[in-house]
Amino acid sequence: MNRRLLRQALPFLSLAVVLAATFYVQPRTMSYFGLNLMLQYAVPIALATIAQMFIITLNDLDLSIGPFVGLVSCVGATLLFDSPALGVVVLLALIMAYGAVGALIHVRNLPSIVVTLGLSFVWLGLSLIHI
Repeated sequence: MNRRLLRQALPFLSLAVVLAATFYVQPRTMSYFGLNLMLQYAVPIALATIAQMFIITLNDLDLSIGPFVGLVSCVGATLLFDSPALGVVVLLALIMAYGAVGALIHVRNLPSIVVTLGLSFVWLGLSLIHI
């Protein structure tokens, strides 16, 4: 029972150790502003992690999720600010392209690690030329 409780508490203990080290190195992060600044990007990372979890449950691996999140961030920071209608269209096109690649991997029985590794460079390139 004690071992089970420790296993369940491990994520919280790990977070406490990381926060303690962060607060020790940079005490200003203990303020409301510092915590807000650190945790404001937690939601996109959590969503990307959940997306990767679904892919891993299928015994596949998606190496392009990180660069795709970066591309979506670039579109959100630039196009959605300058021209919201175009930004929404681009985001919808990106979602459809990502889904089409997933369908292509499934239909053609391609190795997902190879396809998504190549696609990660495409997303990174689009991020760079977009700005």
